[in-house]
Amino acid sequence: MTQGNRLTIVTTGAHLPVSDEYWEKVQESIRTKQNRRAYAVWATSSAAANMAIEMFRERGNVMVEPARVSEVLDQQQIRLTRTNEDDIHILRAAKLTGAERVLFLDVSEHTEMWSRHGLYDQNTGYGAVYLPSVAVRAVDIESHEVRWSGQATLSKPLLESVHPKMIGWMTRAAIIHATCFTERGYKLVQDGAVPFGTEWGCIKKE
Repeated sequence: MTQGNRLTIVTTGAHLPVSDEYWEKVQESIRTKQNRRAYAVWATSSAAANMAIEMFRERGNVMVEPARVSEVLDQQQIRLTRTNEDDIHILRAAKLTGAERVLFLDVSEHTEMWSRHGLYDQNTGYGAVYLPSVAVRAVDIESHEVRWSGQATLSKPLLESVHPKMIGWMTRAAIIHATCFTERGYKLVQDGAVPFGTEWGCIKKE
């Protein structure tokens, strides 16, 4: 979403439907902050990992940090190869830490040469611009099923390299969108502003 020439965060998200019984358990765990899930985090960016860990700890979940998953991989003498097999190795390692799900956070900070004319009301010619994106998915360790996923991009490129705070805001936005159960009486409110204004979040409908 773009409002004038203002930089905004644009998100998408999806989640699997949940049963009434499961939803009641979720609501009870939110009220009591007990019996929450154990999540392991695997991220290509420390800023994204830190934001996800902060958000899910606030919800009362047990969090396994990337360093612990890496430690288990080392103990098992498993070396990641940047192929599709990596996810399987990470899920197995996370299971050994006691986690039930893995949050995979993939951050891209793509750079292109592009005309800067008109960006941010500046006429700066032709040069490098930065196109960051954040993708997050929660994968069940036993079934390997993607329970929910979200993505965040920006409404237009950046003229300077991506600040870690921006990656954090984008991570938060992607998670909020993916985990907002609109079919259960919630609504997604997003003004897109960078940084977040007060009108952003998943709130219960009145």
